[in-house]
Amino acid sequence: MDYNIQALEGASTFCLVSLNQARAIAKVDSRALSTTSDKFIEANSFSYFVLLNSWGHQIQSLASEEAWAYIWIRIQQCGLVSVIRDTSALADLIIHGEAPVWDTTYGYLSILANHDYAKPSESLVAVLRCLRYPKRFSPLYADKVLADSLNDFIAMNKRNKALNATEPSWFWVQRVKTRVADMLKGFSWDISDGYFSSGTTATTKKQLLPKLREYAKQEANLASSPLYHLSAAVYKPDRWRGTRRLRSAVVVKSVPKSYKSARIIAKEPPVSTFGLQAVAKGLLRCVRDNGYEQFVDINDQTHNQDLSEVASIDGSYATIDLSNASDSITEVFARSVLPADVLDAIDEYRCAYLEFSGNFAGQRRVSQMFSTSGSPITFICESVIFCAIVLEVGDMCAKIARMRIRKPRVYGDDLIVDDRICDTVCEVLQVLGFMPNMAKTFSGATKLGRYRESCGEEWLNGMPMHHLYYPRASIRCNADGIASLCDLQHRFFDNWKLRLFLVDVVRRLEPRMTAHYVGAVCDDLWDLIPTGKMCTPKELSRLGDEDGIHTTREKYLGLMTRYDVKHLNGDDFDLLSMWYYYSYLKYGPLYADPYSELLRLSVSRCRYTADSSQSESVWSWRVE
Repeated sequence: MDYNIQALEGASTFCLVSLNQARAIAKVDSRALSTTSDKFIEANSFSYFVLLNSWGHQIQSLASEEAWAYIWIRIQQCGLVSVIRDTSALADLIIHGEAPVWDTTYGYLSILANHDYAKPSESLVAVLRCLRYPKRFSPLYADKVLADSLNDFIAMNKRNKALNATEPSWFWVQRVKTRVADMLKGFSWDISDGYFSSGTTATTKKQLLPKLREYAKQEANLASSPLYHLSAAVYKPDRWRGTRRLRSAVVVKSVPKSYKSARIIAKEPPVSTFGLQAVAKGLLRCVRDNGYEQFVDINDQTHNQDLSEVASIDGSYATIDLSNASDSITEVFARSVLPADVLDAIDEYRCAYLEFSGNFAGQRRVSQMFSTSGSPITFICESVIFCAIVLEVGDMCAKIARMRIRKPRVYGDDLIVDDRICDTVCEVLQVLGFMPNMAKTFSGATKLGRYRESCGEEWLNGMPMHHLYYPRASIRCNADGIASLCDLQHRFFDNWKLRLFLVDVVRRLEPRMTAHYVGAVCDDLWDLIPTGKMCTPKELSRLGDEDGIHTTREKYLGLMTRYDVKHLNGDDFDLLSMWYYYSYLKYGPLYADPYSELLRLSVSRCRYTADSSQSESVWSWRVE
């Protein structure tokens, strides 16, 4: 549900930048980011309006109104993205201990120079938070950014083609191969472990029904079992050039990630998705059963996050970041280190081609990567490979230097290793064809102390740096956008001017908006005095309170899902019914909460409407 953005035209409560001014800044940025200027401005004006005002209030609170005035003048001259680039670069200089030269490089930001940037302090943390606040800003219709990221992805595929024509370091390949074999010892997989994730696929939208339709075109039975009959199809996979790989293609597209780059995702066909999910579960079982879950746990990133916090205090660990990590695992390297039975299982469902969308629509190229982002087996495979590399480097350093190496933690391409072997790990990764991003790899200490970053959390001397970023998803003038504004209001509640600005914007768009008491877990706003509405007798009666016992129950606005319900034909109904039957026999009863499970009060697995219909978020009343 979209709201009327014109309601913000007269916004004045602590409004630093008007909606028209925000449109003008979006127009300046559109020249560098988009080829469809009008679409860019229309889609991003609201997000620019929110970002400019929320950032401006932080700068005023941190420094002064004068500081915001100088930065606002620069934004008007060069655009918002240019200033975000400068402030992010300044923050990086401070973090890496190069702060003494920054004011001569970014003169218009010298107005913020009221701290000693060579000494760690809470005030310095506040400066860094403010400078880095907009770094995740991801405007829509920035097709030039998306095209650049796709070009980089194509260049990476060409790089991998060259690496596939060479042999990686025999010494390290043999060590890694031995370790991987130990990690995946006893590998087996069961197609009945397959499932469909909640995302889109190469040929379908995110709903379950279209995935089942596509699956039924190639497979007669769900999970290859005659108990779950779907169609009369016969599975006849077309193999690529005499290999076990499928001749089909993953669909590569770029989606917004930040103002400077896009995230590349490659969507598999439904049959491949289902099969590879089953293989991934088999790999995960091996890691757990062979005792390596103490190093790799792809279902829990808190281990890495906690270690990064500890390391920012005592320096015991280093955090390593890799550029294009999953895309850097070449076909030759993967086949050199993964066991043959694992490769056979993966190749059964792995596509041979990359098919591009957007500006490269219609192009198809042979994939030189073992797997890409979006494939179900990418995350577990890269976790296993990187863990094996780190463990082997640690063992060698321990033997040569005769020192005790701390246990590493690996979560995909987020590596946490003993600080003393960080440089060696990076060198070995480079030898094997990977690309450590040294600008985001943190070890040792600078003049500021210790900075560590892993799994979305960033710490400086034990102080968090990651809670106060502008949302990565562009804020639009709809129900989800208002939810993002409410979340911002929660996080910046202590900044009273920014808080009141956000309250005014939300209530101009959604006049019914309520507020819970500060600290409540809720979708709506926070306030010092809750503003829930009293339930009417009719609403109480609908809740089963005919006697009027609960006469003081209140209702608050909450974010809910509304479905565009459509009638199911017989075939579609049968497909979904078979899936629910399969799920029940596979996983058993479904319980809403632990108390329901204790009482054995299960809920139905049947979600015909949700699994077949388009949906949108809406604000609706919720009784508490």
